[in-house]
Amino acid sequence: MRKKGWRPPPVLELYSPDLNNPSSLDLAAVESMMLWPDDEVSRQLAMQYRVLETGLEHMRAGELSPAETMEWAEEAFRILPRTGTILEQKKKRIGWGLNAGLILFKAVYLGQTDPEKVAIGDLIQEVTQRLTGRPHVNSKHVYSEAWTPFRCVSHFWAALLLTWKEDGPGAHFPCRRDQLESFLRRADWFRRKGERNAHVPHAQSVLRQGKTILIPVALPEVEIDFAPQAD
Repeated sequence: MRKKGWRPPPVLELYSPDLNNPSSLDLAAVESMMLWPDDEVSRQLAMQYRVLETGLEHMRAGELSPAETMEWAEEAFRILPRTGTILEQKKKRIGWGLNAGLILFKAVYLGQTDPEKVAIGDLIQEVTQRLTGRPHVNSKHVYSEAWTPFRCVSHFWAALLLTWKEDGPGAHFPCRRDQLESFLRRADWFRRKGERNAHVPHAQSVLRQGKTILIPVALPEVEIDFAPQAD
């Protein structure tokens, strides 16, 4: 019997029935969730902005009728003035997301090699020192700005760090459309490992089951062997 107040786990909303041929909206859905996990309004604006970009691509290719072009222009006139703030915030939120991903990245590594050392507070302090370059610094800012809001999507950011570690930062965020399935498989691996660490004796919870964003399609599981450093 479910407890009172029980809610189903949050699930990423994708638009294609499978990931063999994902659409640009699937990629945009992952991006917007990674950047604004704590802000549904901004996620919706980011998705609307991506729809406008897709429409512009079709318009430039001569694929829109005059009526469709007019409809695009009216929608752009309505939406674009509202997107300025989220575009300005994007760079900063990428930084906080990467910090959250690095915390999970290190926690999963320790969970495989030395579970007793999985202490989120220590890892946040380590990331804060790395970020500031100072050995003694208060980590509350990283905790409140990065770990608290981005914890539920940190597995996506950890997957991004692993991809960058192997291939270097690419021109596409978080990946190319044809790489989306592979990217999500890696993210799900980090989610499973992070949730598993939550059951290790004497270890602090890394990812919280029922709070972490799930992938809505069943993907073949992937196994990853990686070094502790994400750079």
